[in-house]
Amino acid sequence: MKKIIITALVASIASLSSIALAKPAEFQFSTHKFDYQIPKKVTDLCQQRINTAPEEDKEWYTEKQCMRVDIELIKTNYPFIDKVVNGDYNDAKGKKELKQSYDEDAEYVYEELQDKENTKLNQYERSSTLKLIATSANLVQISRDDFEYNGGPHGIPARAFYVFDMQKQKELKLDDIHISPNDKAKLTAMLKQKFINYLKNDEKMTDEEIAHHLAFFGFDITDNFYLTPQGITFAYNVYEIAPYADGFIELQLTNKELKGFVKNEYLNQKFDKFDNRPLSKP
Repeated sequence: MKKIIITALVASIASLSSIALAKPAEFQFSTHKFDYQIPKKVTDLCQQRINTAPEEDKEWYTEKQCMRVDIELIKTNYPFIDKVVNGDYNDAKGKKELKQSYDEDAEYVYEELQDKENTKLNQYERSSTLKLIATSANLVQISRDDFEYNGGPHGIPARAFYVFDMQKQKELKLDDIHISPNDKAKLTAMLKQKFINYLKNDEKMTDEEIAHHLAFFGFDITDNFYLTPQGITFAYNVYEIAPYADGFIELQLTNKELKGFVKNEYLNQKFDKFDNRPLSKP
C-alpha cells in the first residue's frame, strides 16, 4: 500500500510539473471599438457650423474635430490580459460610467458649439490604439497610444507598454524583474546617466544646463518599459523628464549592462514576433 501511494504521489508531482512548464497556448490578439455614439444634437450642430463657417475658417471644421471618441479595446484568449489592458472598459459597470462621462463632455462640447464668436473649433478628442508588439516563449508585450484634447494649444499624447509573463499569468513591473531591492537604485543610476548623455550629445546641453534641467524635471526610473532582443527599453511620456516639444523619450539598457541586476529569464529574449519600429527618440 505504501509503495502504491508513493508511486501515485510521484506521478502527480510529475504531472503538475509538466503543466507548470508547458508553453502557453498560442496567443490570440484582436481589437474592437468601444461602443459610444456621440449625441446627434452635437453632430448636427457641428455640421451646421461647418456649413455656415466663413471660407477662411472651414479648414478648422470637421465632424471629428467637434467631438471624437475612438477607443480600441482588446480581446485575447487570456482574460487576465484583457482585464489589465482594457482597465475601466473591461466590465459593464466601468463601460456604463465611461459612457456617462463622455455624455457629460458632449454637453460641454454642445455649449461651446453654440458660441458663434468661437469660429475655430477643435473641441474634444479621446482616442486610444492598441498594438501587439512582441511575443516570445513566455512573454507577450502590448503597446497603447492614447491622445486627449480638450482645447488649448495642443493635445496630450501618452504611450504605455504592457509586459506579461504568461507562465506566471501576471503583468510584469520593474520590481518583478530586478534581482534584489538594491538593484532598483543601481538601475536608476545607470538609466539617469543614459539620459544625461542624451542631453549632452543630442540636445547639446552644457553641464550647467543639464543640472538645471534635472533640478526642474527630476529623474526616476519608470515602470513603463518593454523588453527587446538587445535589452530593456524604458519609455517616458511628454513632460515626465523633458518639455512637451521633446516628445516621447526612450532610454535603453543592454543585456550586458543589465546582467547581474535583472533576472536571467528576462534577458536575451528570443522573440517569435517583434515589431521593431522606431517609436521615439533618442
